[in-house]
Amino acid sequence: MVTKAFLFKTLEKCAGQAEKILKSIVKNSQKSKMKYLYKKLKNSKQTLYGNTLFRNTSSLIGELKRSETISEEEKGEIEQLVAQIDLALFAYNVYRFKEDKTCSQAFFQRAVSPFNKYTKNEIRLFLSLRLYLLRQAMNTKKNANILDLIKEQFSKEPSTYHFGDTESSEKEAGKRQIMTTVDIVSGFLCSNVDNLNDNIRFGSSLMVRKFLKAFVQYRLSENFSGEADREIEEGFPETEDELKALVDEIFNTEFIDKINEEAEAETNGNNDDEENSNGSDEEYTVESSNSDEESDSEHGGSGSDSDKSSTAPSSNKKDETKIPRVLPVNEDDEEDQLTEETEEEATTRSIHQTRASASRRRITDEQPGARTVTAEEAGFSDDAGVSSTRRSSNASTANTSGSQRRRRLPRSSAQSSKKRKAPGNRGRGSSASDSNADNSSVDGEETDEEEDEEEEEEAPPPPPKYHICDDGRARRIPPLPKIREKAQRWTPEDVQALEEGLRVIKRRGWKEIQTMFEDKLGSFKTTQIKDKAVNEVKRRQKLGLPLEGFRFVINPRDE
Repeated sequence: MVTKAFLFKTLEKCAGQAEKILKSIVKNSQKSKMKYLYKKLKNSKQTLYGNTLFRNTSSLIGELKRSETISEEEKGEIEQLVAQIDLALFAYNVYRFKEDKTCSQAFFQRAVSPFNKYTKNEIRLFLSLRLYLLRQAMNTKKNANILDLIKEQFSKEPSTYHFGDTESSEKEAGKRQIMTTVDIVSGFLCSNVDNLNDNIRFGSSLMVRKFLKAFVQYRLSENFSGEADREIEEGFPETEDELKALVDEIFNTEFIDKINEEAEAETNGNNDDEENSNGSDEEYTVESSNSDEESDSEHGGSGSDSDKSSTAPSSNKKDETKIPRVLPVNEDDEEDQLTEETEEEATTRSIHQTRASASRRRITDEQPGARTVTAEEAGFSDDAGVSSTRRSSNASTANTSGSQRRRRLPRSSAQSSKKRKAPGNRGRGSSASDSNADNSSVDGEETDEEEDEEEEEEAPPPPPKYHICDDGRARRIPPLPKIREKAQRWTPEDVQALEEGLRVIKRRGWKEIQTMFEDKLGSFKTTQIKDKAVNEVKRRQKLGLPLEGFRFVINPRDE
């Protein structure tokens, strides 16, 4: 039992959420957004509706405490709120084809309950939903009798359609509209029962959504009065000739193609807007740091792949700018070559210093009492012209600190360290004069080695993995984004081979189908064959085409 205040508060909240759902359907919003809004409405109505999809106004009023009384005006307000909620529940489940059977049975009680007569679009929506269910039953229930399936969806018993409990003369006009239309559709389908899987198209899901969107848009318009006896410009088709023309239009191939093209254009336009909003995150921008700051990723969609490929901190990604490698125009131009070498040495030195600082931190952590040793004190300075006095002082300082102190060298500077390792080691255990003699001999050896290396290095070095940013820090150059392979086209013969394979094995055995039709499907991967089969099922359901052999994708071993 609930109070009247709680009942009105809950219904008003649910009605506000229902309006958002209806507007999202009209705007062709993302499915994730619709699902989020529907979950909010479902949670809000849980206290009053429970696990049921719809509730009658009388049953909701019966939930009130006995001491609470409801006036006629308040009852009318409750009916309006419930009608708004029911319309949103009906529209969402039909749009997503979740509870389509329940909604088809509740069409006249939940969608068009206030009206005495029905417009042309409302009758189209009723027929398209029933025809969609008939096509789905024919695709999934292959052993069933098609005539029985037709009678199930288009029965001549008025009670099948749940027009409502109240029988009035005003409702008789709308009831007569529907029953006349049902007789026309049923007669047409039964007379062409042998051609329903070949020559007659019906049951398109795109058509259902097209008519549903127009109906919801009409209900949300300012001109909608909600009165039982409406006055509209197009009028109400009541005569048999008018209803026959409406049915002929539903089964007309040109009309079906036109409706499907309009629905696909609206869907594709919405998808293009979503891609444009996220498309700037799929590529790395190397022009400037300002252009990167303007592109943000709204959600982890297309931009997540490129973010994973970079190992640098996320806070520094905006400052990354790829510096192209400078190659000398003329090999004899010593000035250009010197400039290039200077930039490479600066890059390498910055990387070495970064790694050396990390190594010193690790040594200090393991030996708290030890003092950090710089590269110059350890004898690994890049200065080739160091005096003997400085080397000897460095050697004595290193001996005083302890001979067990180790320093890890970067692999990239292994060759340069070999050149300078000999004088550093000798300087630690010898006098200043010995160091001078050693330096002279080693310097001569280094000059000869450098000349030999310059003669051997004919191939260009590999591209650098780091670059210097504007702030002077060295950062890793992110790899180029992955490029998708060119899509492999499916010919009608390939699709026919896939369908024939499904007919033979009657299940989702993609490897067996590929082996069976290796001449047609041998160039495709098994995942591509599976995706094509699923997409073909969706395509045929959208266009209202029979599934034929692709029905085994939905129901394996159907026969």
